[in-house]
Amino acid sequence: MRPFSIFLVGLLLLATSAPAYGQSLIYCPTAPEERSKRCSRVGEQIAQDQRRIDAIENQLRNPGILLVRVEVGPEESQMDYRTRVALQKGVATSQSNTWLTVLGHFYNPIQQRMYVALARENYWHYVWEGVDFDPELAEAAFRQRERFSRTEKAFQLENPDSVVNQLRYSLETLLAFERECCSSPNADKVLPAGPEDHQTPAAKAFPPAAEPQPEWP
Repeated sequence: MRPFSIFLVGLLLLATSAPAYGQSLIYCPTAPEERSKRCSRVGEQIAQDQRRIDAIENQLRNPGILLVRVEVGPEESQMDYRTRVALQKGVATSQSNTWLTVLGHFYNPIQQRMYVALARENYWHYVWEGVDFDPELAEAAFRQRERFSRTEKAFQLENPDSVVNQLRYSLETLLAFERECCSSPNADKVLPAGPEDHQTPAAKAFPPAAEPQPEWP
């Protein structure tokens, strides 16, 4: 989030609370020029945050993408660990050294662990090589990892501290400012219920995708 949006969220922290004695808790700049500039910046931030929310939810609702936990290195601090994983662009398989692209990064504040998003077919390839191409071991390991992935996806969609929900809280505050202070086509904009699930066909070389329903162990 850009510095401006951080400042604005702090300024309007109580924007969505019920007004006291009929007065709005949102401060709107009185000078027309200042209000115009602020509304322009808010509009840009709203569009940016909505794109990020849509992209994250598309990954979390897509059964063709798995969230894979990345372990902390020996004597690695939390800061170094999170920085390392956030900058990770891909992973290599153990046997063929095939490069698998990382599609996204997620943090679980309860576990204090990072997860990377990988295409399901790529992760099957990673597991397959990791057990020396043993079909039974690969099948069992992959199914277990799928269950872990569904659990983590459910957390990321539902927990208030997840990145997508933090973005939503910020967006609600920005939308409240826009409704109160700006003459904009977005004045009556409401948060969508969420994009439709995007299904990715499973490749024949690895097991079919399970139902994309959250499953808690």
